[in-house]
Amino acid sequence: MDTISHYLFDLGTFLKREANGIKRERPKTESGERAFLDGKLLAYNEVSSLVLSQAAAFEIDPQLGLKGFDPDNDL
Repeated sequence: MDTISHYLFDLGTFLKREANGIKRERPKTESGERAFLDGKLLAYNEVSSLVLSQAAAFEIDPQLGLKGFDPDNDL
């Protein structure tokens, strides 16, 4: 893997890990904090969707650490 591939893989892995962590924490929080986490999840959904759509547009294999990840269904 070249440097760009490593970067993209790490970026995807980080996005997915952080979003899933927020999703797991959300039910354990109080309503005020939950609203904040809802906003963060929405942001991670938008960013992950953008990364995946740009990968498709540039014909980059989504080995971005996001393979099999569907932000609309997984978040």
